[in-house]
Amino acid sequence: MKIRSLSLAIMLALLAGCDGEKTVELPPPATLSRDAQGFFCGMIVEDHPGPKAQIFHRTDKTPFWFPSVRDAIAYSLFPDEAGNIAIIYVSDMTGYTDWNNPPQNWISAQSAFFVLHSDQTSGMAAQLGAGVPGSAGRASGGGNLAYQVGEAVPFSTREAAEGYVKNHGGNIVRYDEIPQSYVLDSGEPPETKL
Repeated sequence: MKIRSLSLAIMLALLAGCDGEKTVELPPPATLSRDAQGFFCGMIVEDHPGPKAQIFHRTDKTPFWFPSVRDAIAYSLFPDEAGNIAIIYVSDMTGYTDWNNPPQNWISAQSAFFVLHSDQTSGMAAQLGAGVPGSAGRASGGGNLAYQVGEAVPFSTREAAEGYVKNHGGNIVRYDEIPQSYVLDSGEPPETKL
């Protein structure tokens, strides 16, 4: 396992780090602490359930934190930011036992197997449904449940992702296969024609 991780780190450094003749060394993942605040929301990242993400820019050794992997992927789609990203680390949910306290195992987004459209949410979407019985991450509002915003749940192996799908539904994709429409979903319910 350590040899595989080391090989992956070397490969990513060689692929992502070329800038003419210069090789850029990729930073290792940071340790999540109570000081980490979400880039978009400014809230404490540890207070949100589900997988987390951290993004390092090529010019900064301090990560940008995200309480949701989906939010980090959305950030990577911003035209002005995409070229400045050195690496995206995501929580490896392999072997998780508590959705509210995911393991502090970090893998690169490029190496992960993601489950989309499962029955679990994280980040702000999960916070909206907190305390609503049977909400599965949905918020209560005027007697109706709000539309559920999905998460991109990362795993280090396809087998782990398949095990998650058996329990929570969804489909497995690689990083480059995640549809923009899934990541940029506003959380509003799709329009329906009456």
